[in-house]
Parts: sequence; C-alpha cells; structure tokens
Amino acid sequence: MAAKFKEGDAVWLKNEQVKKGQCKKFIYYWKGPYIIVKNIRDVNYIIRPMNKKNRRLITVNRSRLKKHIHIPENKEDMNESQVEQA
Repeated sequence: MAAKFKEGDAVWLKNEQVKKGQCKKFIYYWKGPYIIVKNIRDVNYIIRPMNKKNRRLITVNRSRLKKHIHIPENKEDMNESQVEQA
C-alpha cells in the first residue's frame, strides 16, 4: 500500500512514459521533486514542482508518489545527529 502524505511534503512522481527511441529498461522513472499542495479523498493529491520555473498543478494518485528525502551535500547543512553519524 502506498504511503500517505501531508501538505508540504516533498515527493517524487513516477512517470512510466517512454519516448520513442529510448529503451524502457534504462530510463529514469522518477521525476521531481514535487510538493504536496492538497490531499483529495485520501488517495489523490495535487502536487506542484519544487522549482520556481513551472508552477503547473498536477493531480495524481498516491500510488505514483514516493517520499523525497533530502540528503545534505555538506556538513554545514546537517543537524547535530546527522554529523555524528557521518
């Protein structure tokens, strides 16, 4: 069963469309990250891209979403518990 998300969560969107000439085996299915804007009836979500260029809203089923986990590139962006683990 797919995870439940709340407004403001960062997520990846699964896109299974294959462009002509591409091999399905080697394409990257996950696009994003996107931000959850609104929850519709517990299974559908309205999302928007995180970037500022494109603000188009998309309605998707939660089965096409997975949680985006931010991994800091340097130790300055980490909190204390993450620095101890590194």
